[in-house]
Amino acid sequence: MAVPLSPPAAVATGTAYTRARLTTQVQALLADRRVAGAGPTAPRGRLATPAGLRDCVNALGATGAPLAVDLATFDGSPAAIFVLPAAGGGREVWVVSPSCRPGADGTRYFTRLP
Repeated sequence: MAVPLSPPAAVATGTAYTRARLTTQVQALLADRRVAGAGPTAPRGRLATPAGLRDCVNALGATGAPLAVDLATFDGSPAAIFVLPAAGGGREVWVVSPSCRPGADGTRYFTRLP
C-alpha cells in the first residue's frame, strides 16, 4: 500500500547510531526539534528529496508517514534511520541504505520500540 501522506523531510544530525544505543538515540531524535536540512551536513542523495523518501517508505511496506528520518551512520556505515508508527502502538525503527528504493531497500536492521 502506498504511503498517502508526505513523509517529513530528512535531517542529517551526524549521529553515530549503534545497536547498543539505538533506543536512546531514537528517543533523542524524536525529541529534537531541529529544522529539516539543518545539522552538521545537509541531507544529500536520493533520500534528501520528498519523492525519494516516499519511494523508500513504500519499499519498506509502511502504511503511514515516518515520524522522523535521519541520514547518519549506523555501526560505522552510512545509513538512513526511519522511525515509523507501528500498527497497534509503539514505533518501528528501520535502518536502511541511504540509496533505499523500491526493490532495493538495503535493510540493515529493524526493531520495534514501545
